[in-house]
This record gives sequence, C-alpha cells and structure tokens, in this order.
Amino acid sequence: MIAQFSITSAYKFAPARKIGVFDNTQVVFSALLGIIFFDEIPAALSICGYVIIIEMAVFRWYWNLHHDKSEDTPA
Repeated sequence: MIAQFSITSAYKFAPARKIGVFDNTQVVFSALLGIIFFDEIPAALSICGYVIIIEMAVFRWYWNLHHDKSEDTPA
C-alpha cells in the first residue's frame, strides 16, 4: 500500500513518461511476492506476460533516455 501511494505521488514531481516505466513493474513484483510468501506457481502465459512487461519497460526507459537528450537541445 505504501508503494502504491509512493508511485502515485511521484507523478507530482516527474513527467508521466518517466514514472510509467516503474509503474509497469508492479505486476512483476506482485508475482514475486506471491511466489515467495504464498508458494504460488505462475502459469506459463503469466511468465510470458512478465517477460513482455520487463522488455517493454526496458525499451521505454532506453527510448526516453535517448529522446530526452534530443528535446533538451535548443533549436
């Protein structure tokens, strides 16, 4: 619950495109907590979904990293 409030309040201090990368990781961390504390075994399709989420988060981080530099350059 504290993490949800933290990620929500982060939108006050940074643009959504920078916070959204971390917002997507909530699904993965929820799955990890389920595995650790409740002995839940995710289905194969769930694991595929986690991989897609992680890949897209890394891609968006990389994309934002390189496009932020081009926006800072004066015309």
